[in-house]
Parts: sequence; C-alpha cells; structure tokens
Amino acid sequence: MVLKSGPANGKNGQYYNQITWTKNPDGSVTQNWEIYDMAGNITSNAFIGEYRKKGSD
Repeated sequence: MVLKSGPANGKNGQYYNQITWTKNPDGSVTQNWEIYDMAGNITSNAFIGEYRKKGSD
C-alpha cells in the first residue's frame, strides 16, 4: 500500500512524502517513509520500520 502527500514547502523548496507498506513473507510489514523533491527524486529516507504481531519474534 502506498500513501503519497500533496506538495509541502520546506527550507529547500517543495517536496512530498511517500509512505509504502510492504507485507513480508513471514507476515511482518515493512514501512518505508521517503521524501521526494517535486521532480520525483528521493531526497531522504525519513523512516524504515518493521511491524510484527506481538509474540511473533
């Protein structure tokens, strides 16, 4: 699943956020939050996290 924001203004110009959730083969989910410039280039990766059901370590 992908969630993309509208344009936002920052100190380096306009950008947008894109968050992607990917289901992994083991049932966990990886979240990747990326920040893009308006040309579609990744400028930074704000967050990468993995979610698991409690007790499935």
